[in-house]
Amino acid sequence: MRNGPFWWILIAAMLLIDLYVFFSVRSLFVPGAKSRTIFTLAYWFFSVMALVLLIFVLPYFQASEQHKALRSILFVLVFALFLGKLIAAVFFLWTICAVPCNGLPVKYFHLTMKSAKSQALQETAYPGLPF
Repeated sequence: MRNGPFWWILIAAMLLIDLYVFFSVRSLFVPGAKSRTIFTLAYWFFSVMALVLLIFVLPYFQASEQHKALRSILFVLVFALFLGKLIAAVFFLWTICAVPCNGLPVKYFHLTMKSAKSQALQETAYPGLPF
């Protein structure tokens, strides 16, 4: 490999994104279900195969025309798998950050509307008193 540190950083990033997306999607399955086991096996099979291709197969292809085409196809498949996981991770992170913030405007406006409503009720109930 010509650029060793880049590949190790890329592999570490791929593993972290793999773990994050795996646990996010796995949480959607019912614990103990057969579909969860099938998903786990299939997910890690494809992830490990992509990493094996990236580490052991792609750097050592010969420079002939047939090997260039095959290398390009395999690299595109690995990149598409990684890009799909990266996009999923962005949406999962957005959901984690956005959901807790959704209640803030409701709480704030609910309190202001409630105080305005109670003030209006007090004014109508006791018109002469300065509450």
